[in-house]
Amino acid sequence: DKMNELLGKAFGFPPGHNIWRGKAVIVAFTTEAAFLEFERKFYDRIEVPGKYMGLAHCHGDGIVIVSCYRGDDPNFFGSLLVHETSHGYMHRYRSTAHIPSWVNEGIADWIAMLVVPTCKETQTRQKLATLQLRQTRTLGGQFFQAENIENWQYGAASAMIQLMIKASPEQFKLFFNGIKDGLTWQDSLQRAYGLTPEQLSQAYGQSIGIPLLVP
Repeated sequence: DKMNELLGKAFGFPPGHNIWRGKAVIVAFTTEAAFLEFERKFYDRIEVPGKYMGLAHCHGDGIVIVSCYRGDDPNFFGSLLVHETSHGYMHRYRSTAHIPSWVNEGIADWIAMLVVPTCKETQTRQKLATLQLRQTRTLGGQFFQAENIENWQYGAASAMIQLMIKASPEQFKLFFNGIKDGLTWQDSLQRAYGLTPEQLSQAYGQSIGIPLLVP
C-alpha cells in the first residue's frame, strides 16, 4: 500500500488510485527450489541457483506476474517484493512503452528504500557504486544503453533517480511521462531538465565528489 501511495504521488495520481485493476499476481514461495521450478515450468527459464530471489514478468497486454521466494531475511524480502512489484507498476503506468534499464532499476531500488527503511540494501549498493566510480570515473560506457544494467550499477541508478526527484518532482514526472508517451529517454530528459546524458552524469558525479564523471 505504501509503495502504491508513494509511486502514485510521484506520478501524479490522486490518493487511492488503483493502477492494477486485477492485472497483477504475486506468487511467493518459501523455498528457492519452488521458485526456480515455477520459472522453468511457466516461463521456460533455467536460472542458476542464487542468481535471483524474485522476477517481475511484465506482459504486453498489461498483465504483471511477480514471482519470488522468501529467503532468510524478512527485511530484504520485503524490499525485494517492493522492488519487483514496482516494475509492474511502472509497466502498467500510462502505457506499456519500454523503460530504460537504468530508469527502471533506479526507481525500483529508490522506492524499495523508502517503503522498507529497515533494509539497507539500496544504501549499500549506492556506496559500493561510489567506490567503484571513484576508481574508474566512468559509468561503464553502456550504462544508459544497456538492456540490463550490471549489478554494481544499481547503486548508481538509484542515486541518480534520487537526485533527479530531489531536484524537482514535477520535472521527474514530466521526464517519466515523456518516456511512457513514446519519447526517447534522451529527448524526454532534455525536455524535462534541459540536460544531455553527459550533463546528467556530471551532475550525479558532482553529488558524489566526482565532477568529471563520464557515461
